[in-house]
Amino acid sequence: MEQSHLNKIFYFLLVGIILVIISPFLFTRGWTGISFKDTGTIGDTIGGITAPLTSLIGSILVYFALKAQIDANKLIQDQFDQQKKDEIEQKKLTYISEQINIVRSDLNDFTFSYKDDNNNCNYTGADAIFEYLKKIKHRGNHDEDVFATNPKIVELYNIFQVFDKLVTLISTEKLPEQDRVYFISILEYIMNSKFKTSFTALAEYKMSLQPPCKNCGKRHTGIPDELFDLVESISNKFKAK
Repeated sequence: MEQSHLNKIFYFLLVGIILVIISPFLFTRGWTGISFKDTGTIGDTIGGITAPLTSLIGSILVYFALKAQIDANKLIQDQFDQQKKDEIEQKKLTYISEQINIVRSDLNDFTFSYKDDNNNCNYTGADAIFEYLKKIKHRGNHDEDVFATNPKIVELYNIFQVFDKLVTLISTEKLPEQDRVYFISILEYIMNSKFKTSFTALAEYKMSLQPPCKNCGKRHTGIPDELFDLVESISNKFKAK
């Protein structure tokens, strides 16, 4: 209970006790203009005078007690609601942290291997992304569906899709600002250190920039625009911050 309420109760009790004590004296003196000589014994008279006052004091004290109980119940409910809210926020932060770790792990685990002059070349992480993009920049067949015949492109595209959606989630979700800034900074670091530089370095090999086929007029070579578009989408979301 707040201190102001306790003060009100204290002063009310003090006034009530004083009134109960002095009321018999006041109302049994002739100078008040009131005579109780025909009202029975003095004890009954005093009891009859003070009973309404004590009942009123008791009723008001019950009111304060009930109000204190209601306030206490509200405080408990507010604490419970805040606890549930904190648990939801913590689950949200934990989920985002786990998603960041998954994306980071997927990028670090991305592998690319090929044989060059009878030597096996094996790359992982950022190096694998760069070497793979270099390897496919001149690929091309008339009947080739790049996303159907190149599982590595599909793998890379899916990682970037998850990354893009994660940036959107963090940017739009109701999060504490310091947590949002922290998560965004981690993702931006991952982007810059793992794949953005590779696409910047190989931007001239974007499929839409390659010359069309002389036979069919379509473009069959270069790195798929879809990958560049996703990387650009991610990068633009960071710039908007």
